[in-house]
This record gives sequence, C-alpha cells and structure tokens, in this order.
Amino acid sequence: MEVNVVDFGYDILDLVAEDILANKNLKDVLVITPNRRSVLFLKYYLAQKAKKPLISPNIFALEDFIKEVYFKYSKNPKRILNIYEQGWIIYNITKEYFDDPFFKNWANFMLWSIKIANTIAEFLKELKEPEDILFVEVESERLKT
Repeated sequence: MEVNVVDFGYDILDLVAEDILANKNLKDVLVITPNRRSVLFLKYYLAQKAKKPLISPNIFALEDFIKEVYFKYSKNPKRILNIYEQGWIIYNITKEYFDDPFFKNWANFMLWSIKIANTIAEFLKELKEPEDILFVEVESERLKT
C-alpha cells in the first residue's frame, strides 16, 4: 500500500489518472469515487493522458458501486423504484383516503406525490422518525396552486 501527499494546487484526479495508466492490466483496476461527477472527470483525464485507445477500468461512484454489488451478489435483489414510481404508489394510497376530486386525478397530484416521496427519502437518509403530523383541513382550491 502506498500513501501519497498531494499539494492543494495539484489536481488529485490527474494524479489518479496517471497511476491508473501506469498499471499494465486495466481490467483489474477498480476505482470508487465519492460521486458521479468525479467519475466523469476521471474518465476525461484518462482519455486526455492515454496515448492510444484503451478500455476504461472499472470506475464507480460509491452509490453505484453499492448497487452493483447488491444486484450482483444478492440472491433475490429488489428493484429500486425511481421517484415517479414512488410518487405513483403514494398517489394510489392517497386517493383511497380522500374523496376530493383533486386526489382522484394523477395529473393534479403528481408534483405533490413526488414532493412527499422526496420528504420520506430525507427522513430515511437522516435515520429519523417523522413526528406526528398535525392534519389541518385545507380547501382543495389552495392545494391546486
């Protein structure tokens, strides 16, 4: 294992790209970055420094790497719902409990269901239990704006 000290003025992705290209067998290289943006920039640096065409090594953002490992090694992997699918589930639950016509139309409620799904995701990220919500009757006209 090697430890390198990098000055503040030096681009660390540039250094990582040089180290990757120094490796003779790129298919055995795995790079995990904190986010997708750094993956794109690292691939850019690799393309700039490569003297010949090359097959990019395995470069993942941390979130994508976790998903990749989960789907690869899980016996029964569950599909991850996107935000619109989560909103659709919230809409279907909500329309059963409210008689107002606003809640019966997906086009009316779509933006609200996505906001609710994002709020739930924030609670889950923070690992906090939502406190009891005080429900107040609101006229449906106010909800439409």
